[in-house]
Amino acid sequence: MIKKILKSIFLSLFVPLLSSYVFVHSEQEPIRYYTVTIENNSKTDIIDWYLIDINNGNKYGRNDESSIIEEDEYDKLQFIANREYKCYIYFDTENIYKIPETETLYLNKNLIITITGSRRTPEYSISTDYSRNIDSQNNNTNMVVEISEQK
Repeated sequence: MIKKILKSIFLSLFVPLLSSYVFVHSEQEPIRYYTVTIENNSKTDIIDWYLIDINNGNKYGRNDESSIIEEDEYDKLQFIANREYKCYIYFDTENIYKIPETETLYLNKNLIITITGSRRTPEYSISTDYSRNIDSQNNNTNMVVEISEQK
């Protein structure tokens, strides 16, 4: 009789163990961002700019109607790291400059995109922004840059 009771107790405890879930807490890595700076060294104001994520087609930039960058000014935004982007720059509604198809930006460092020329004949150069790397290594909290939003 005692054996039957012990078997019943053992089975009633063992069967739920087989069918239960085991939850393991794992910390998710925080999302990493890198800064993209647009320097306007052209002869025309830039009225908007954004990056398009190649993998999902989402646009990221400022959610304002426009992000005006006047001549000899710049604008900075942070974008999710380790993704491939295309850059679009609007001088006006007719003159949209897309950095050439062969030039995608794989964001694994802080970048500066310098625009020169004019709205009809724009040119660009891309360089690494080492000053942002130094600031982040020194944990400089005065260097706050907005995170881009989906447009």
